[in-house]
Amino acid sequence: MKYFDRLYSSWDVPKPIIRLMQTREMVRLREITQSVLPNCLIHNGPIPSRFQHSMGVCYLAEKVLENYLSEYGHLLPIAALLHDAGNPPFSHLSEPFLKEVTGKDGESFLEDMLDGSETEKILIEMGLSVELVVSWVTGKAPLSDILHGSLDIDNLDNVGRFNHAANLGGPSFGAIGIASGFRLTTEKEWVLPTVFEERVGKWLETRHKVYTSLYQEPHLNIVAMVSRAVEIAFCENEIKRDFFFLNDSQAIEYLLHCNSRTAYLVDRALRWNWYKEAYRFSSITVGPEEKLAKLAQRRQSGREMAELISRRLGIPEEKISVLIFKGKENRNVTIPFINKEGWKVYSGPTDMPSHRVVAYLPGDLMPEKWAVKELIESEIK
Repeated sequence: MKYFDRLYSSWDVPKPIIRLMQTREMVRLREITQSVLPNCLIHNGPIPSRFQHSMGVCYLAEKVLENYLSEYGHLLPIAALLHDAGNPPFSHLSEPFLKEVTGKDGESFLEDMLDGSETEKILIEMGLSVELVVSWVTGKAPLSDILHGSLDIDNLDNVGRFNHAANLGGPSFGAIGIASGFRLTTEKEWVLPTVFEERVGKWLETRHKVYTSLYQEPHLNIVAMVSRAVEIAFCENEIKRDFFFLNDSQAIEYLLHCNSRTAYLVDRALRWNWYKEAYRFSSITVGPEEKLAKLAQRRQSGREMAELISRRLGIPEEKISVLIFKGKENRNVTIPFINKEGWKVYSGPTDMPSHRVVAYLPGDLMPEKWAVKELIESEIK
């Protein structure tokens, strides 16, 4: 079977991968976007699906293994294909709620997603177990940092694919070339030759562009509205374990039939009648005691801030959304580079954690933005 990928052109898909890509679990990923928002809400879409991304990561896995690790030639591409199959609808947006309900993140939830599934039966026929695949996806297996590391094939495809789809203009870094360049030392450690340092620098630059774009209007406005919708439904005890098995479209439909405040937010987002940014503050962490950095570690901080504003200013709780989070636009690449003499050269740290608090209101409530600013700053500074 030939599969045409918008980044990597045509690919002769191996038979084991064909069997797995046709399962219900992988079909579900065709209805979950690479973003945290479904395409019906994205203004500059369409954004590729998690299925397309997973196929891309699987392809890069094949490139890594062209000259190496024949004993892993079966396992790594399969783990690469399935690495996002545990994602809940809206991916990372609803992942904090997944953790509260199940105690698992999107990677470890893969075990639940595959339990008793068509995919599990195929894996068993191949002599593999769900537990083994999950250990690679979660980075707990030896050598699995090629799929779950600071610079891995998941990151390579994710950045390149989103940059291409959203037309962000990030520099080309050549994901296939980097994937093919990975080397395994006799100490069982993944390294890259120093000739790839420039390409990795371009990847970091493109990655910064991708995440910076996600933290701007109107994308973050929509994220704030959907996040608030899920949050209110969660507080109303309407988000159960079954919710996390849905795809994006099913989750939107489900939220429209939850409480009236959640339904209002989702309906308004579907109409592209977005809330406006009322306040924004960004900070680079300079020490562990910074108040905003501490708030960003807790999922509940944004909800608690929104509830405070709602009480103090008399704003209906569904008409105020606050996001407090740690940005992902910077990344410290810890994989060593190795020169011709075999000496390892480590790149300098680039991970300067940024933290943000952003508040959103409907247009008719924007006169309240000054009071919102005062309230938030009294809590974060």
